[in-house]
Amino acid sequence: MQAARVAAMSKLREPELPIELFRSGDHGPSLVAGDGSSRYSPLQQVRLAAGEVVGTATSARQVVIDRVLAGELVELDVDIRAFQQIEGVPNANFLRFKKGIVRKLAKSFKGQVFLRDHNDLDLDARGGTITKAQAVPIDGGIGFDFTIRMAAPWAVLGVMRGTLDRFSIGWAHGGRDTILCSHCMCPVFAECFHFPGDKIENEETGDVTLVEWVFTVAEGTEASAVSIPAVPGTHINEVRAALSATAKLCRERQTGTMQQEDDSMDLKAIAKKLGLAEDATPETILAALDAAQQAQAEAGAELTALRGSQQEMQTQITDLAARDQQRTVDGLFVEFADRLPKARDAEGKLCAHPAEVELRKLAATDAASARAILSTMPVLRPDGTLQSVPGHDDPLATEDRPAVLPAGAGWDPVLKSQLDDLDITPEEYAEFGPHAGPALSVKAIQRQERARRAGTRTVH
Repeated sequence: MQAARVAAMSKLREPELPIELFRSGDHGPSLVAGDGSSRYSPLQQVRLAAGEVVGTATSARQVVIDRVLAGELVELDVDIRAFQQIEGVPNANFLRFKKGIVRKLAKSFKGQVFLRDHNDLDLDARGGTITKAQAVPIDGGIGFDFTIRMAAPWAVLGVMRGTLDRFSIGWAHGGRDTILCSHCMCPVFAECFHFPGDKIENEETGDVTLVEWVFTVAEGTEASAVSIPAVPGTHINEVRAALSATAKLCRERQTGTMQQEDDSMDLKAIAKKLGLAEDATPETILAALDAAQQAQAEAGAELTALRGSQQEMQTQITDLAARDQQRTVDGLFVEFADRLPKARDAEGKLCAHPAEVELRKLAATDAASARAILSTMPVLRPDGTLQSVPGHDDPLATEDRPAVLPAGAGWDPVLKSQLDDLDITPEEYAEFGPHAGPALSVKAIQRQERARRAGTRTVH
């Protein structure tokens, strides 16, 4: 195992094909034919996700634009022609798909992502999802028709403003041995080293043949909105330059002349980073790496345990804070228990009065405000008689004090309001109030008033 890892550190570089080979737009004649007419429209129909077709009129498109700019989620279903391949006509990158796989390839795009400029490394570049994909026959070849659910604002706005109307596809291949040279009909860089776009002249007839690379295995990976249906900045010349390096590696590999990369400088840098001598052997470096990984794993486990303990402590702190808050609320209502009226439920049992319920809700978030309200409420005596707010017992506390009240009787606005609610006049309060002898309940006062009005005087 150790020897295998040492060998892996100095392995030979594997030939790779440039990613630009697996992206393509229009295959065949340009979108504008010789007579100036459009061969086809890449953007075929636009609908809201609910199914309503969005018209091409400026006013209809402006409505959608305004909704997006206002922050509303607007999704479009857009029917496009993403790709076409014409028999006998090479495309700009001189790539094509084997006829037998095009229908399966087209279907494989369903469920894949819709991007901006083939940028698959940026989440913000995703504009939507391909919801439908099929191959359709066209004049001289086949086309790929997609329905794309566009959800990102940049994609929806681009369609509505007319700046998003050209498309390109990307795909994965099955390896170099599944890509054929159209001239030699053998895997590329195996028996031949022709590049896409090479011109081969027939010595007998003088006819020139353009080399295309034919993909026999492919699966769709994405479709992109582009300004020009090709990878920006990567035309066939750039692709051929990248292929030159790959071809060189393949030739060297076949002839056994492939050079092993000198990784001695890399090993010295790794050794220095690990605190080892520069001439440390690969085995020593790997042992140090294993030790560092083990220490990292142990530190990770310790960190996980500490985070668990922290979470548990935080839960306990939250619970204690909730209990302390409840004790504060309970203590507040014990302190002002003589200010709160009682109530009974449907079975006649004592229960909290609605006023107490609401005040407790307030106290749970703002105890100071609840205390302020409770302190202004009058004290309720056990016998049900009225009592003014503490601190307002001065007989001359207010200017509207009724003259009929005896000198020792208290008076304040709260008491006046309570008497008004009970329909008790100041005269009745002066005669029957608690200052006039044994305290009478409100019911007793009302009974005496009814008796007085009926011509009978009843004290009890």
